[in-house]
Amino acid sequence: MSPVEVNEKAPGAGATASAKGGVRRAVWAGVTVLVITCGVVGLYKLEGAVLSGATGAAVTSVEVRLTGAPAWMPAALVRDIRQSLTPQKLPPREKDLPRAVYELAAANPWVRRVVSVRRVRSADATKAVVVVEAEFRKPAAMIPSPDGTSSVLVDTEGYRLPVSHAPRYVAHVRCADGSLREVAFADYNDIPPGAGYRRVHYFRIELDYVRDGEPPEVGKRWDCAALDDALRLARLVSTRPYAGQITTIDARNHDGSLDPNEPHLRMYAQRKRQRATVIKFGRFPHPGGDHIVSPARKMSYLDAFVADHGGRLAGTKSYLDLRYDELHTSID
Repeated sequence: MSPVEVNEKAPGAGATASAKGGVRRAVWAGVTVLVITCGVVGLYKLEGAVLSGATGAAVTSVEVRLTGAPAWMPAALVRDIRQSLTPQKLPPREKDLPRAVYELAAANPWVRRVVSVRRVRSADATKAVVVVEAEFRKPAAMIPSPDGTSSVLVDTEGYRLPVSHAPRYVAHVRCADGSLREVAFADYNDIPPGAGYRRVHYFRIELDYVRDGEPPEVGKRWDCAALDDALRLARLVSTRPYAGQITTIDARNHDGSLDPNEPHLRMYAQRKRQRATVIKFGRFPHPGGDHIVSPARKMSYLDAFVADHGGRLAGTKSYLDLRYDELHTSID
């Protein structure tokens, strides 16, 4: 082979090599794009797996836990609330799960305020655990229906609460260390055999349904001036050791609507079937000031009377009248 022939063949060989190099580069470029694309898709899949709780595991159930459930709340009520805060269907994006639980908690009639909702790690990769911290509405009073066949349960602010699984009894339950603690129960049959118990005390509030209207739906506040003042009086009395002797707060003559000369608010103290003692409270002062005896002074009359009668209020007198500059009592 002559050098000339070699020189003549060299340009053709170089072009072929160049073409082959271009093909290789194009192939590698395509492979690189494919790898990057697959990597991005993989990252999205990995993000989904992390949100699910573990790589390759999808969440199929939700467990809601309540922190700081108050002692007055029966276990049956805690279970009810947890169940009501558990979404029946997982949200499209699992990272929205805390928001979904929050919305359920905010709408629950027992929840006064949602403090926090957070998701925590779970030993079971298929279960999402959400912890809810909240403030709860404590039932305070029962309002009988006009025909007396049923009652409406309200908290201290007048919000209507469900009657189902509300606390009804408090029992002394012995712990593993031998100590006794008070436990609330919604059902008598749930009380451990032999445990001493008492009924949860609810004030009975009497209203004039013609004037005050029908009760609201569960979870709504009853906008009623008579109920507001009755609950205000209930809050005053509930701090006293003799609160359990006061059974009824009568607000039917609120603002003197039935008889301006009679007490606007009165209470009844009674034990079992003994005679009742009527406590004539009157009304609360007007916000801008008033000439009537202050609520604090009225309560001081009751405190002193109960102290002088060995802790007894119910059945001591036919009536106690707190509306004057000194306590007035019946002569019997």
